[in-house]
Amino acid sequence: MVITGISSIKSHPVAEMPLVSVVITCCSVKNFSNIVELLSALNKQSYSNLEVIIVVDGDKNLFEKLKNYYCDPNQNVRVIFTDKILGLSGARNLGAKSSRGEIIVFIDDDAIPSVDWVEKIIETFKLDPFIAAVTGSAFPLWEDKPIDWIPKELQWIIGATTWYNGNKLCDVRHAWGMNMAFRRDVFLTCNGFSTIHGLKRGEREGIDRFPHEDVEFCLRLRRKTGMRIIYNPNVKVFHKVSRRKLTVKFFAKHAYVQGFAKRMLKELIKKYGENAKDMLSREYELLEHVLFVTIPKIFKEIPRKPKSGLNKLFVTMIILFFLVIGYYSPFFLYLKKKL
Repeated sequence: MVITGISSIKSHPVAEMPLVSVVITCCSVKNFSNIVELLSALNKQSYSNLEVIIVVDGDKNLFEKLKNYYCDPNQNVRVIFTDKILGLSGARNLGAKSSRGEIIVFIDDDAIPSVDWVEKIIETFKLDPFIAAVTGSAFPLWEDKPIDWIPKELQWIIGATTWYNGNKLCDVRHAWGMNMAFRRDVFLTCNGFSTIHGLKRGEREGIDRFPHEDVEFCLRLRRKTGMRIIYNPNVKVFHKVSRRKLTVKFFAKHAYVQGFAKRMLKELIKKYGENAKDMLSREYELLEHVLFVTIPKIFKEIPRKPKSGLNKLFVTMIILFFLVIGYYSPFFLYLKKKL
C-alpha cells in the first residue's frame, strides 16, 4: 500500500489535559431518556475537561426538549439543530466542525460509557504521537435480564464487541462507531465521514444507503496519513439492548445489512489498493470459528440444555442465512457503481 502523507497534519503529543469534545447525534424524541442517561454518565467521568455537543437531526420536538433541559449556562453542553435530514455521518460531521476540543469522541445515543472512559482514551493517545484514532469495547446492556441464547461470536448483531474478545492494546483496521475518538486536526483534514455512508432516516441501509461509515473513513484516514488506529479494551461502553433487538425480524434484517456491508467493504479495500483477503482476515477467522467451533459446541449443548441449545442454533442459522443473502444481494451490482 502506498501511503501519501498530509503536510498539514503534524504528529505531536496531545496536551497534558486536552479539551475533549464528545459528539452525540440523535434523530427521535423517543430517545430523550437515553440521552439524559448518557449525559448523566458523562457528567460523572473521571476526566473533567469535556464539552458535549448534541446534534439533533431533524426532530424539532427533541431539540426543544433538550434545549429546555440543558438551559443552565454553567453546563458545558451545546445542542445543535438541523432541519435537514443529514443522517448519521452528516450529523457527526456537523458536531465535529462545531467542536473546540483537541480530541473528538463519538458515542451512540443508546450507549453508556464507563466512568473512566475519556480518561482511558486520553491515556491511549499519549502513548504515541502517531495515533490518529482510539476505539474500545462495547458490552451488551440488557433492558431486561441477560439472555444466553445469542452466542458471543454473533453479538455484533446487537452492537456488542464481545465476539472480538481483545484483551490488550493493539492496532486495528478501523474504529467502531459506537465508541471511537479521533484527533480533531486529522478528522477534519481527512474531511470526516462520507455522507453516502451511514444510517439516514427514511432510507434503507444496505439498499438506499451504504453502511459502515466508520470503516470507510478509517480506511481513508490510514491511506492518507499512515497513522495508527488503536484498540484499548479498557475504553469501555455499554450498548443498550432493547426488546426490539431480540426478534427474528431484527436479526434477519441486520444480518442482511452486515452481509451486504462486508461485500461493499471488500470492494472499498480493493479500491484503495489493499489486499482484501488480508484486510478481511478477522471476518474470515470469525466465520470459520462460528462454523467449526460455535455450531459444534451448540450441538453438544442441546442434549443437556435443549431449550437454550435449540434457541442458540435457531438464532445462529437465521443470522448466517441472511448474512449470506446480504453478501450476494443483487442490489450490490447497482450500488457498486456509486463507490
